Amino acid sequence: MSNSYSDFASIYDVLTYDVDYDSYVDFLENIFEENNVKPKLILDLACGTGSVTHRLHQKGYDMIGIDSSDNMLDIARTKCESSDVLFLCQDMTEFELYGTVDAIVCALDSVNYINNECDLKKVFKLAHNYLNYDGLFVFDINSKYKLTEILGNNTFVDE
Repeated sequence: MSNSYSDFASIYDVLTYDVDYDSYVDFLENIFEENNVKPKLILDLACGTGSVTHRLHQKGYDMIGIDSSDNMLDIARTKCESSDVLFLCQDMTEFELYGTVDAIVCALDSVNYINNECDLKKVFKLAHNYLNYDGLFVFDINSKYKLTEILGNNTFVDE
């Protein structure tokens, strides 16, 4: 994953022009509220160019961003340049933190890049290990139906 994302890190934000990051962050905050979780420190796992990380930080959360692509993290650091967000270049199946966090978010179907059960179990075990007792792991995935029936063998072009 990291090689392909490193190759197009510079245009990733252009390709995701249609993502409503502000609404996504509002959605995350609603999930926190519904689950009575009041996070102070949040880990953004597979943070990419830091669009979610940056917006959560602007809302007052202390943030850690992890991604396996140095190029993606360079862009994320630029977005959060005047802040104290910690960015770490690590694979989400082997990440290490210096302590625990109140919440972990893994946005925009990043969990779908884990393509075997063993690695998926590693991610869930690591998330459990680094979450505070009453913490919350929030992630989204594409369903098998979407991957086979909607995306399937289709080609999508943006000009």
